[in-house]
Amino acid sequence: MSVLSSFNQENHDRILKEASKKEGIAEGQKILLQDQINKKLQKGCTVPEIAQALEQDEETIEKLVIELQAQK
Repeated sequence: MSVLSSFNQENHDRILKEASKKEGIAEGQKILLQDQINKKLQKGCTVPEIAQALEQDEETIEKLVIELQAQK
């Protein structure tokens, strides 16, 4: 039996759909976090203050702040 003949298209499609869904959720969560960070930056909050308020580590907040600044 060849590898190609044992390929299951339905299973493949299901796996791709699940992966795409997870990727979309993660991207949506990142966008939401960036929006929250941006609002806090506009209020004059520091990275440590934002990290504490959003219950995230400072490294994550710093990385997203840099990404936000690069977008401007």
